Amino acid sequence: MNIWQKVKLKVITSLNRLRINFQIEKTPKFYRIVIHEKLKPVFKWLKIILTAIGLSAAFYTFENSLYSFLFAFSVWALITFIERTIFIFNSLVVLPQLTYEHEPERLLGASFGFAVPQGEAIEIPVVGFVVKDEEYARQLHETLLYWTNGETRDEKCNICLSAIVLNSKEYVFLCYPNMESESVKKFHKKVEAKRKETSLTDTHIPLFALTILGKRCQIGAGSYFPTFRQRHQDGTPVLFQICMPDKKGEVKNIEGVSDFIIFNLKIRDRKDLTRKDIEYDFLNVMG
Repeated sequence: MNIWQKVKLKVITSLNRLRINFQIEKTPKFYRIVIHEKLKPVFKWLKIILTAIGLSAAFYTFENSLYSFLFAFSVWALITFIERTIFIFNSLVVLPQLTYEHEPERLLGASFGFAVPQGEAIEIPVVGFVVKDEEYARQLHETLLYWTNGETRDEKCNICLSAIVLNSKEYVFLCYPNMESESVKKFHKKVEAKRKETSLTDTHIPLFALTILGKRCQIGAGSYFPTFRQRHQDGTPVLFQICMPDKKGEVKNIEGVSDFIIFNLKIRDRKDLTRKDIEYDFLNVMG
């Protein structure tokens, strides 16, 4: 990550923190404030002060009855608005990290295709990372096993894959731990249940720390990626391989490095991403 990317990361992180910790949300009837729980004492004292001002106004006579009404109404409206405030609280989930020191230059690219098992009539979608050497392949394989709790058939969807098309000539292929896995959901339910013991209105905003493996790839004249995208349907499991280029430039499997079956692959245009997609901010930072 260069200096410019680090600066962008700090700016985007700061803006996201502000956006998460303070919002004015529209409701069916009016608006309400959504703010971090650390400001609860401030709002508590603000309500007390406004209430005291409202009560004190009973001992003061305005020259015009309209002014009295407007003052009382303003105090009432402010107190009502403050009472409708929703406080948010955060939890931090640190998702599984790498089990090795990542060297980006050893991750060469991505591969896409379809395989037909011998004697079968079906085609299996195949995607994967192309790496420089066997050592890196085994390190990456170890990390993916760590993310899937030792399972090569990732039915619990602990791993996410995504291919984000930047333009007609480039896409980014990403691999990262799933922020909506069953284990994460269980943790969040536990956190929320504990909070309900003291407050029924506080809203939970989860935070995550995770590693994203990715590679920017070119869409050349002989690239199979456009065809793969047309044929692939969301929700279809894929065979995920870690492979190496051979002397002829073709990809080859690596002995002892097993394949994975991944149930979570999405292919999107960058323009269709929203803030709900982890790739949205990742690409804003990395460019």
